[in-house]
Amino acid sequence: MEIRWFKPMYRPYVHLYINGKDDYTAQMPQFANRTELLKENITRGIFPLKIHKVTAEDSGEYYCYVESSDHHGMAAVQLQVTVRFKVSSTPSVSVALGSDVLLPCHLIPEMSAEKMEIRWIKPMYRPYVHLYINGKDDYTAQMPQFANRTELLKENITRGIFPLKIHKVTAQDSGEYYCHVESSDHHDKTIVQLNVTGK
Repeated sequence: MEIRWFKPMYRPYVHLYINGKDDYTAQMPQFANRTELLKENITRGIFPLKIHKVTAEDSGEYYCYVESSDHHGMAAVQLQVTVRFKVSSTPSVSVALGSDVLLPCHLIPEMSAEKMEIRWIKPMYRPYVHLYINGKDDYTAQMPQFANRTELLKENITRGIFPLKIHKVTAQDSGEYYCHVESSDHHDKTIVQLNVTGK
């Protein structure tokens, strides 16, 4: 019996079992040393493929093709990999009154946040200090005290780095800020304490 696991292109394989043993000669490089055909129940026609240390790039459709001397068949399986991230920052930042300040925020592990929702908020959820949604800044529900004073720096957003710049800091800007990040299937937040000192 031959068992071939492959992605939409037929070759190279994700995993190949032929002539009673695993054959890695035509395996896709990204799966090297990461696949295992579980054979405990192969005589009962059960042979799942185990993929170790799954990555986001492993997402997609997989085909299981089985061929015997007198029959063959194929089934498709969709693998959706959810990437769990943590939002991280510096616990506190101090700045002189009237200066500009950067409140750091980034994702761990490093990944693009371009398509994520990024909310900078004070302890109350709304209105926002700054909102980035659908790939752009949205000022419609911004706290009035921050009007024309905030800027989400996006130079490194594809690497998951997106500090908030606040211009001309006032004494009222002191306090806790939450950097809340949300993807289609996960969310997390971190807190930054802003301390505004006199000149």
